[in-house]
Amino acid sequence: MASMAKPTVMPIMTAGHGKNSYVRNSNYQAAFMDRVFDDGHLLIDVDGMQILRDGTDLVRVADFGCSLGRE
Repeated sequence: MASMAKPTVMPIMTAGHGKNSYVRNSNYQAAFMDRVFDDGHLLIDVDGMQILRDGTDLVRVADFGCSLGRE
C-alpha cells in the first residue's frame, strides 16, 4: 500500500461578523486551537472539545470572539 502524504495545514476558523472568511493570524486561533495531523486525520481541540475529520475535508469552526469581547 502506497503511503499517503499528510494534508497541508490550512486555516480552519471562520472570522467574526458572521462571515465565512478565514483567520490566518489570530490570537484566538493560537490560544484556543490545537491542530494535530495523525494518520491522515485532523484532530481539532477547541477549548476542550475535540472534533475529528478526514484531512481532505474543509473543517470550519465557529468563531466565538463576540462572546469573548473580541471583534
